[in-house]
Amino acid sequence: MKRIKAFTLTELLVVMVVSTIVISLAFLVLTMIQKQTQNIKINLNKRHIIENLDKILWKDFNEANNVFIKKELLTFEKELDTIVYTFHEKVIIRKKDSFLIQTNNKTFFLDGLKVKNGSIDALKLEFENTYNNQELFVNRVKSASFYIN
Repeated sequence: MKRIKAFTLTELLVVMVVSTIVISLAFLVLTMIQKQTQNIKINLNKRHIIENLDKILWKDFNEANNVFIKKELLTFEKELDTIVYTFHEKVIIRKKDSFLIQTNNKTFFLDGLKVKNGSIDALKLEFENTYNNQELFVNRVKSASFYIN
């Protein structure tokens, strides 16, 4: 009787077990990489929202004649129109725009002192669940007419 050279059943089972372990490790690593890329994407999106909010707030602050806060409404009075920001738990609304970001703390200032209601010249927003707990500080330079009036 001739013997055919081939793998034994035990050798095939060992190869299958090792292959299964390698494939499962590869899927585990792939899952971890997907989670990391998702977290990076979320953080970049939040950073982009904060940068846009910073630009728009700076523009509104420096174009407005009067800026004041009353409860959760931040109002910018301009010559032709009035812009109102509404702060909700997980969103900031400006006219028809919305910034989907959760603010942890809002602080309003007038001449370097904290203010709850009334005219302001600066604000500081702290954002929750962002990389390094980002903050946004926006201020404006007031004209002499502010102090005269």
